[in-house]
Amino acid sequence: MDLKIAGKNALVLGSTRGIGNACAKVLAEEGCRLTVCGRSADTVEKARRDLSGSGHDGIVVDLSDRTSVKALVMAIESGDLLVDILVNNTGGPPLQKIVETSLEDWETNVRSMLYPIFEITSAALRGMTERRWGRIITIVSSGVIQPIVGLGISNALRSSIVGWSKTLSEEVAPSGITVNCVIPGRIRTQRVQQVDEVRAEALGVSLEEMCQHSVAAIPMGRYGEPEEIASAVGFLASGLSSYMTGSMIRVDGGSIRSL
Repeated sequence: MDLKIAGKNALVLGSTRGIGNACAKVLAEEGCRLTVCGRSADTVEKARRDLSGSGHDGIVVDLSDRTSVKALVMAIESGDLLVDILVNNTGGPPLQKIVETSLEDWETNVRSMLYPIFEITSAALRGMTERRWGRIITIVSSGVIQPIVGLGISNALRSSIVGWSKTLSEEVAPSGITVNCVIPGRIRTQRVQQVDEVRAEALGVSLEEMCQHSVAAIPMGRYGEPEEIASAVGFLASGLSSYMTGSMIRVDGGSIRSL
């Protein structure tokens, strides 16, 4: 199927591993010119080389570092970095109960999880508006619908991202720009493994037992793969999804029980 995005310029945040890397690969396979991002020059270069096609670029960006984010924003605003498709994909905060979270913890995670997305998106929107075409896709978490125990910071901040995305979608729709969120369930990534390890230790069980317990709650009976999230992202980034905006797309194996 031709997704009608060959030749488009795509920027995928956090694209050196996991879900972000899978998204970059799917978009490259569809003929997009990718800019991959990560905190290490070595991993960025490896991710760039692994993409199919040609004309791809890479940039070292630490979303928790204000100077680093500002450099990326300036590249977009100057026109040095063209962005038709933006995939907002950030790392998760530490496992922490809300009652144990200090004001400093909130401030640190707001700066690394919210501000970079808002600022980078605003910069990219200027060019999208001029070209009257754009796709903004943000990876959030199943915790925005069904809060996850022990992930209070993530539940709260990613829910605010959903509100921002929905509001933005209405504002930019007349310019041919769509804004959507993808909600992953339990996906086989390094982040999910870390969460499972922490929970296994807290419960005094093995990692294997913890995973079996998690899988038992998923109707499809397994963890998802990053490529399954990337397939949804690829469609939302495509020319075929031009009438889809302000949506939250679940890719969770049926694990979220609400309607």
